[in-house]
Amino acid sequence: MTILTVLYTVTFISVASYFVIRSKALAAVSGNQRELHSLPQYYGFNGLLLSLIPSVLILLLWTFIQSISVEATISNMLPENLITEDANLSLLMSEVKRLSDGLSVVVASGIMS
Repeated sequence: MTILTVLYTVTFISVASYFVIRSKALAAVSGNQRELHSLPQYYGFNGLLLSLIPSVLILLLWTFIQSISVEATISNMLPENLITEDANLSLLMSEVKRLSDGLSVVVASGIMS
């Protein structure tokens, strides 16, 4: 699942929470807005923020941790004879990333499965 798909899903859930919490606030006072402490849209906006902010923070944290974890795993899989004084680990990792991107293009074009 791509990050864009996750962001769309999080946005959809946050907007849905806005409407659900707004309607729950109105239902709690039987539709009479004057009995509420704040306007119904403020309750909805609070629900939107309470669902959007933590999920976006978790997504950003996961993206950062995932890249570190994948790089550590792949660097442990590389043979020691590839890592010499001339070949820096970051150069080898960039080569692995280029190969991965190339394989993704080949699979997307249908040449390979």
